[in-house]
Amino acid sequence: MEGCNALQQEPDRSTDIILGSELENFDSVTNPIELSIGLRFDTWEIAERYLKEYGRQNGFVVNRHRVEFVEFHDCQSENSVRIAKKRTFACEYSGKYKPNKSKPIEQQHNKGSKKTDCKWHVNMSKPHNSDFIHITFMDLEHNHKILADNARFATTFRKFNQSILNEIERAVVYGRCDAYTIRNLLQPLYPNQLFLTQDLSNAIQKIKREKQITGSDASQLLKFLLEQQKEEPMMFVQPLINVDSNRLCGIFWMTANQIILWSRYSDVVLHDNTSRTNKYNFPLSLFILVDNDGKSRLGAQAFLNDETQESYEWILQQTLDATGIEPKVIITDMDPAMDAACQTTYSNAYHVHCIWHMAQNLPKRLKNKLGTTDFKEFIHDFWKTRNSLCVEVFEQRFQTLLNKFPNGNDYLHDPIYLTRHSWARAFTSRVFTAGMQSTQRVESINSIIHKVVSSSSTMANVAEALDSRMQKEEMNKSFIAWKYQSTMYYQPFVVENFFSNINSIIQKYLSPQIVEEIHKQMCESVLYRCEMLDIEDAFKFDEDQLDQNEISENQAMTNGQEEVNNIEEYYDYRQTYLKALINSVPKESIKEVWQIIPYLVPNSYQHVIILNDGTHLCTCLLLVSHGIICRHYFKLMIENPNALFHILLMPTRWLQDDAWNQIDLISNKPFIGTSSKNLKSTSSSDPRIYPIPKHHNNIQEVEVRHHTQKKVYYGRIMGHFKQALNYSLEDNDQENLDNIILTYIAEKELKQQNKTQSVKRKTLKDNDNQNLSNEFKTSDGYVYNVNDIEDPIKRQECVS
Repeated sequence: MEGCNALQQEPDRSTDIILGSELENFDSVTNPIELSIGLRFDTWEIAERYLKEYGRQNGFVVNRHRVEFVEFHDCQSENSVRIAKKRTFACEYSGKYKPNKSKPIEQQHNKGSKKTDCKWHVNMSKPHNSDFIHITFMDLEHNHKILADNARFATTFRKFNQSILNEIERAVVYGRCDAYTIRNLLQPLYPNQLFLTQDLSNAIQKIKREKQITGSDASQLLKFLLEQQKEEPMMFVQPLINVDSNRLCGIFWMTANQIILWSRYSDVVLHDNTSRTNKYNFPLSLFILVDNDGKSRLGAQAFLNDETQESYEWILQQTLDATGIEPKVIITDMDPAMDAACQTTYSNAYHVHCIWHMAQNLPKRLKNKLGTTDFKEFIHDFWKTRNSLCVEVFEQRFQTLLNKFPNGNDYLHDPIYLTRHSWARAFTSRVFTAGMQSTQRVESINSIIHKVVSSSSTMANVAEALDSRMQKEEMNKSFIAWKYQSTMYYQPFVVENFFSNINSIIQKYLSPQIVEEIHKQMCESVLYRCEMLDIEDAFKFDEDQLDQNEISENQAMTNGQEEVNNIEEYYDYRQTYLKALINSVPKESIKEVWQIIPYLVPNSYQHVIILNDGTHLCTCLLLVSHGIICRHYFKLMIENPNALFHILLMPTRWLQDDAWNQIDLISNKPFIGTSSKNLKSTSSSDPRIYPIPKHHNNIQEVEVRHHTQKKVYYGRIMGHFKQALNYSLEDNDQENLDNIILTYIAEKELKQQNKTQSVKRKTLKDNDNQNLSNEFKTSDGYVYNVNDIEDPIKRQECVS
């Protein structure tokens, strides 16, 4: 009864501020809000909403921390009711990080945590004699930096409310609008809402599935891309249109951001086609890049009428026209038409075949010819041949294959042997591929695309899905950067105690993913020991030429594991011989030769050559193929003061985005060892000054040609603009920045108007409701109206 009386007591309505009904119909508070002791709320829901909005306005996330309940006896139902009596809300950075030290050192990972033991918290209470929730205590001090992007990326602030979902549904159902248009429509209506493309696209696709909405035609695809091009002048769009029928026969496009990505990461490009993505049965051709976080990025895309050499030559040429940069390495499937196109259009690129496609093609082509028993033996011998580490051994083994399996000679001659430079390890081991052996990254993106499109989709549907994917990639990159800045990383024991000075450099300049990979190599370095070899003895050394394939078979049988086809997949196997390594550099340039031996498997040793110019080579070739300094060299750095580190021993592609503008500063940094005492300064006459020489093939930095400077400037200017915007927000000086930009725009618009008036152009039909022209010009000089373009004719699929 006492509990009932407490619930029925009249609340104490004093002069304290009461926040209640006026907040119930609003998802966020637009005016700046403050907290104070005694502030009161009608309900716990409103109190929590108010605190979260306070956190959003101040750039951090407020989470529930503790709750204390009290039980009351309900007089009417005669049941016990649990009511929250006290709650504590805390900053998301509250609490302490508790590392797990139970794992062995080599298995410990560089875990990240936001926990900084931040003391910001607010206590609230609902007394028995009051119907209101009161703020009873506050500690509003943070012990960490408040990041500007917290209010953008924090999950708490990203959800669409029901009114936004209703607007999206209306735009999709009645306006047939795409994600690009809907974002532009909704952003002014909801200026405080972040419209992440993946969130917006998911909402659109859900509505389309529920309402069974059909897609648009070819003209709408062109409108979509050309509208984007007007927003991004550096975007490249090139359609193929039949002059007689006005039908779309193909289309290639690269966004402005893709052109920037290509200028940085086109040293390795993956290409593959995917089918059944549209109702015209046109293959979707995708180019994939790998960025400095090791993430897959869409580099370019096209719809093709067929998969002939001419079509492939056309899309390859479009990448050159759009960027002016030819890839250093391109990885494709074993399509002969693409092989021929690469030879003519990408004549300077190294062409690598996807090892997965090769493994799929061998049974299709040879199993029936050889029979099941012989084919099983053939597969064993073929991968043994493929994994040969020197050309002479490869040639001998391949000739043995031809003699042993004559029924397969036609296919083994052409295309297998003729394309040996694209798949045999003896040839590809010195090629930088960022660790990739296959087009699996393209297949993964194909799988994602197939989740939102099908064989009944229009090209516009696919373009929208690709645009959503690109926006998601860009947002994920920003999210990774924000997460890395907002997280305190506790370094593994080995990194902190042996490589602390090197760690400070790589964390400053390299991307988080690459830092993590380097930390892994550092931690595993303690599993090895070092022995120095006499240089003359090293030139005579040939014990490492023992067939590692035989070792792998013995290990596979011992461990009960399935045989691995690729020698690259054996973790600590040599990828070249010491003799091949020392023969690749002048003898007088060799300073020292070391043998790095694992404690557990002594036969799996590696050799490291230290050169006079400060660089090194290792028989594991991790630096060559992956662009990462290996654990063997890190072990040598612990033992040998002559083993030094410089960040530009690794490709510049792994640098953080803002480090690209500091390349001159970085290149003049001295070589260092594991101790600051080993630091050696450089001078202008020092041969170690950038560019640091690379003593192997195809470890090259991205070359930006003269006629792609506009694309590069676009990325640089956008970076400068973002920096200026952040400064203006910090200093509350947005109006000044806006005036500067508007003055510049007005000046350029005036020049453009004067220029336009002096040039007489073809008269276009005016559209009273539209300020933008629907006409465009193709590379062959023809001018078309978007509305006149007919849909493609459905392509008949070839049966192999």
